[in-house]
Amino acid sequence: MSKNNNKNIGVELKANDYISSEINDNAINTNSKESAKAYFFQIDVLKVVCIILVVISHANYGFPLFKITEIIPPVQLFIIILGFNQGHSFKRRNLHKLSELYSYEYLKKIFWRFIFPLILLNIFCFIFDFMVFNITSYHIFGWSESELGFISWGETNLNPNDYTNINPFFLLLGAPFFPGPGSYFILVIIQFIVIFPLIYKLFDKNPIIGLICCYIIEFTFQIISNYIPYGGLHFLFSGTVLRFLSAIGLGVWFIYNHELFSKHNLFVLLLIPLSIFLLLCSHNADLNLFPASFFNPDIFEPMHYNPNNYGLKFFNNFPWWPNTNLFVYFYYAFIFLVLMKILPSKLNKEKSISRKTQNFFRSFSKVTYHILLVQTVFFMIAIPLSSTYWDNLMIPEDIYDTIVDPITAGITDVHLMSIQRYMSYIIAKIFFFFIITAIVVTIALCFYLVESGLRISIKKTGTIIKGRLKR
Repeated sequence: MSKNNNKNIGVELKANDYISSEINDNAINTNSKESAKAYFFQIDVLKVVCIILVVISHANYGFPLFKITEIIPPVQLFIIILGFNQGHSFKRRNLHKLSELYSYEYLKKIFWRFIFPLILLNIFCFIFDFMVFNITSYHIFGWSESELGFISWGETNLNPNDYTNINPFFLLLGAPFFPGPGSYFILVIIQFIVIFPLIYKLFDKNPIIGLICCYIIEFTFQIISNYIPYGGLHFLFSGTVLRFLSAIGLGVWFIYNHELFSKHNLFVLLLIPLSIFLLLCSHNADLNLFPASFFNPDIFEPMHYNPNNYGLKFFNNFPWWPNTNLFVYFYYAFIFLVLMKILPSKLNKEKSISRKTQNFFRSFSKVTYHILLVQTVFFMIAIPLSSTYWDNLMIPEDIYDTIVDPITAGITDVHLMSIQRYMSYIIAKIFFFFIITAIVVTIALCFYLVESGLRISIKKTGTIIKGRLKR
C-alpha cells in the first residue's frame, strides 16, 4: 500500500497542467512526440510580453511608452491566446463529448490553477487589511474608490470592523478583495473556463458555425448591454466574458490553421481596414485625422474621457472600451498571426543559449497568472500612496525628484525638450518602469512558490488520507 501511495503521489506531482489556455501555463507535455509538435514557443513569448505590458501600463498611463499597448494590445492578445491554447489542448487530446470536455480532471485543474491562488490572495488581502485598519483606522479597499472608481466597496474610513458594505457577490464572481487595475480580467478568465467547453463543442462540430455563433452572441450582448442597469459598477460589464467572445472564437479558429496568408484566414486580412479605421476614430484626439463633423451622431458617440475620441454608438463603450468589440478584434487577430509567423515555434535545443532562452520564457509564462493577481493588489495599495496621480510610478517622491528634476528643470512641457534631454527623460522613466516591474515580478514569483508548495502539500496529504481510508 505504501508503494501505491508513493506512486500516486508521484503521478500527482508530475501531472502536466490540463488547462493549456490559462495564462500561466501551456500545459503541453514535451516528453511525447505528439505534444512536442504542439508546443508553441511563440505563445510563451507573447504571454511574457503581454503581462509585462500590463504591468507597465498600470504603472503609468501618462507616459508615451504606454502607447505601445495600442500597437501590441496585451488584453486582447491574451484573450486570443486563451482560445488558441485551450482549443489546442482539447484538440490534441481528441476530446469531443461534453462529458469529456467537462471532465473531473478539467474541473480539478481549474480549481488548483485559478481558484486556489485567488483564494490565497484574498485571504492575504483580508488579513493585511485587518492589520492596517487596526493600526491606522483605514480600510485599504476604500482607498481607490474616490480616485479610480474601479468598484465600490463602500466608504473610506468605515466603522471599526464594519465590512457590511462589501458585497460578497463580487467575491463569488472572482473579484479580488483588493480590486485594483486589471481585476476585471480575473472574472473574464473564470467565466472563460466555465463556457469554453461549450464554445469548443461548436467548433468541433463545424468551425464556421462556431465562429459565427461567437459573433452573433457577442454582437447581441453588446447591443443589449447599453440597457443593463449596472448601477454605476462598470466593473460588471468590464468583467463579462461575452464581450470577448469573438476574440476567443478567433483563437479557436486559428488552431486549425494559423498561417498568416492562408485562405483560412483571408477574412481577417480583408477586414483589417475596418478595425484600423475604428482604432483611428478612438484615438482621433491624438491624431487629429477627422473633424467632429465627420462623425455621424447616429453611428458614433464621443468618449466621456475625451470628446474628440469616438466609438460606435450602439455598443457599450463606457468607461474606456471603444476598442474592445467584434469589429476591432480583426486587427488584434492580425497582430497575433504576424507574431506567430515571425517568431519561431521552437528553438534549437542543441544550442545552449537557445535552450536557456526557451526554458526562461517557458518558466516565466507559468507565472503570468500570478503576476496578474499580484499587480492587481500591488497597484490597488500603491496608487493611492503615490504623491501624484499615476505620475511617479509609486517610487518615493524624493528619489523620483532627485533623478527627474535636473532633466526637466525649466521645462513646462516635456515635448518641448531638446532631443538629448528628452532621451534622458525617457531613459529615467524606463528605469522606474524596470524597478516597478521587477518588484511586481519578484513578489509574484514568491507568491507562485508559496502557492505551489501549499498546493503540492495539500494534494500529497489528500492522497495519503485517501490511501489510508482504502485500507
